[in-house]
Amino acid sequence: MNRPLITKETERTILIPSGTTRTSEVAARALMNAGFEVVLGIPTGFYGAPRLIRVGLCRGIHHPEPGENQDEFQRWLSEWVEVHSEALVLPILEEVLFAVNEIREKCTSSRSFVCPPDSSLHYALSKYRSIEAAIKANLLVPKTLFIREPGCKQVNVPVIWQEFPAILKWDNAHCDGRYVKGSNKVVWSLEEVEDCVAELSHRRCGVLLQSLVPGQGYGCFRLRDQGETVLSFAHRRLHEVPWTGGVSAMCEPASVESIDTDTSALLESIDYRGVAMVEFRGNEQSGFFFMEINGRLWGSLGLAEGNHVPFSVTMVRRHLGLPHTHDEERMHRRTSWHDPMLQKLYVKSLWSTPQSAMGLQAPKWRGLYATIRAFLSPHVKSDWWVHSELKESLKMYFRPIVSEWRELVSKRQSRLKSRREEALWRCAEERTRDFLDRVNPELNKFVFLCYGNICRSPFAEVKWNEICTSRSWPLSSSAGFHKKVERSTPKRFQDVALGVGVNLSQHRSKSISKIDLETADAIFVMDKRNLTSMQTSFPNLMDKVMLLGGLSGQEDSVIPDPYGEEIGAGGRAYRRIIKELKSLESTIINAS
Repeated sequence: MNRPLITKETERTILIPSGTTRTSEVAARALMNAGFEVVLGIPTGFYGAPRLIRVGLCRGIHHPEPGENQDEFQRWLSEWVEVHSEALVLPILEEVLFAVNEIREKCTSSRSFVCPPDSSLHYALSKYRSIEAAIKANLLVPKTLFIREPGCKQVNVPVIWQEFPAILKWDNAHCDGRYVKGSNKVVWSLEEVEDCVAELSHRRCGVLLQSLVPGQGYGCFRLRDQGETVLSFAHRRLHEVPWTGGVSAMCEPASVESIDTDTSALLESIDYRGVAMVEFRGNEQSGFFFMEINGRLWGSLGLAEGNHVPFSVTMVRRHLGLPHTHDEERMHRRTSWHDPMLQKLYVKSLWSTPQSAMGLQAPKWRGLYATIRAFLSPHVKSDWWVHSELKESLKMYFRPIVSEWRELVSKRQSRLKSRREEALWRCAEERTRDFLDRVNPELNKFVFLCYGNICRSPFAEVKWNEICTSRSWPLSSSAGFHKKVERSTPKRFQDVALGVGVNLSQHRSKSISKIDLETADAIFVMDKRNLTSMQTSFPNLMDKVMLLGGLSGQEDSVIPDPYGEEIGAGGRAYRRIIKELKSLESTIINAS
C-alpha cells in the first residue's frame, strides 16, 4: 500500500465500530491510504477477524454487539470516546449511528463523531420523518398513509385502502436494551396491516403504508457542509436481492437530472449536513419516487470510491477542518460494481421467486447472462479483489463455492430426512381426517403442543378454553418441547394476540408432561418438528396425535412458528389457529 507522508494533522486514530462489513473495509482502505490510522471494531460473537486485520494492515478492538446489546454498546462507546479524546469515530452501520444519536449530547467529546448532526439524523434514521419532509418539499412520493408517528401510541389504521398489494414500512427502534432495525413488508389486505401494526406496537416506532412503485432503484450520494454540496455521486441498481427489490447486488454510475434536482431541494429544505444517501425508485415513464434518506456510508461506497469519488477521506478532512482536493478527471470515469456473494443470491432469487407482487415475471436467463458478464468484465469491480492481497482475494471468491457445496450436501441430507417426515405427516393427516369423521363429543379434553409453548400452543389453549367455558366442556391445556420453562410470551406476540381478543400476558411456558398426554383425548401439534419430537419422545401415544392445521380442510396443514420470523407472522398464525378451532367446535357440535 502506497502511503503518503503522515502529517501531524492526519496522525489521528479513527475507530470504525462494527468494522466487519465490506463498506467498513472500503472506508478503512481509503483512510489508511490518506495517512490515517484506522482501528476496526469487532463485535462480541463475530467469528474470526476482518480481512484488513488478517493481512496486518490495521488493528482491531472488541466491543459489545450494537444490535442485540445496544445499551451495553452505548456505554462502551461513551467510555471509549472519553478515554481517547483525540480519536475520531466513523459510524458505518445504522445501529452504530443510532447509538451515536443517543449518546452524543452526553459526551464531552461530542466532536469525536464523524457523522451527520442529530438534526439531520432526525430524518436519516426515520422513514416516517423523511417521507414527511419530502412531501413538504413537493417531491414525488408514493401514495402514503401515516399510521403511527415515531414515539407515539396513537395508531391510524386505514379503514379503506384500495391499492393492494401495498408496502408497509417501519422505523428503527430501541426496546429491551436492543436495537431493532426498521424494515418493510408487502401486505395484501387491511387485516394483514392490522396484524403487523399490532405486532409493532411495543416498539413505538414510526409506521406508514405506501403503494408499490415499479422500476429500478436509484441513489444520490451527497456530502453537504455549511449549506453547500461538497461531493455528489449517483448510481442505479442493476441487480437486487431478491430481484423484486432489496439489497443492491450490482450497480453502476447513473445521473438523472430530476433525481439530482429533487435531492438538492430536499436536503436544502431540511438544512441537512453531513453524508446522505437519498434513495429513489421509478423510471422515465412514471417518474422517480422518493423512498428514504440514509445517513451513513452506504453499500455503494465501493462504487463511489471505485470511481474515485473520495467520500470517506473528504468527510474526515472536512470534520477536522483540513483542506481537501479531488481528481476531477478521474471522477468522470465510469466503473460498475458488484458483490459476488449477493450476485449468487440474486440469481437464486430469480428461480425461487418467479413473480413479483406487481405481477412482473423474473428475468431468469437475462439476469443469469448479465451476472456471468459482470464476473468476466474488467469494467465491473468488486471490493473482494485486491491485487496486493492475492491469497485473501482468492479465499473470498472461493468461499461462496464452498458454501454452495455445503448447502447442496445439506439439502440432500434434508431431503432424506424430509421423506421420513413426510411419511409421518401423511399418517397424521389421515388420523386427523378419521378423528373428524368419528369425533366423540364426550371425549374433548385436548393438549395443544408447539416447540416453545410461548406463541402458538398457549394461544390455542386460551382461545379453546374460552369456547369450552361457554359450552361447559372440559378445559384443555398446552405445553412445549423446550426444556426451559416459565418463559413469557414475547411482547410482540402478546400485542397481536390481544388484537384478536386473547390475553397472553400471564402465560408462562410449561414442558410436556407424560401424565397430561396420557389423560388427554387428543393431542394437537402445529408442524413437522412437533410431530417428529412426539414420535421420538412418546411413540406409544402417536395414535392420539392430530394436526391442528388439518381441521378446516386447508391444503397445507402446517401452522408455522412465528418466533424469529418477519413481522406479520404472528397475526397469520393466530388467525389460522382461530379458524381451525372454530372448525373443531363445529365438528363437535354437529356430532352431539
